[in-house]
Amino acid sequence: MRLTDFGLSKSGLEATSGRTESFCGTPEYLAPEIIKDQEYGYSVDWYSFGLVVYEMLTGINPFKTGQDLSLVEKMNLIVSKEIPIPKKLSPEARDLLK
Repeated sequence: MRLTDFGLSKSGLEATSGRTESFCGTPEYLAPEIIKDQEYGYSVDWYSFGLVVYEMLTGINPFKTGQDLSLVEKMNLIVSKEIPIPKKLSPEARDLLK
């Protein structure tokens, strides 16, 4: 099984420095580096993958509050909130998320 969203994929990173600065993505899955408008590499993909795994294991996205937040409020939450890892998860799942 594969999980992907090619609508936001980036190609040609190897041809440059392996880094990019473009801003794109679903707000709840964006890495803080993207929101802070910092240069970033493939680590942001691992961050987003970790959020997808978190959601698959817990049934929730840690940045979805159930409130109608503005884009700016969502972004502020992402750059400031520490993501809690539920104790109910197995040690292996907790280790994967860390």
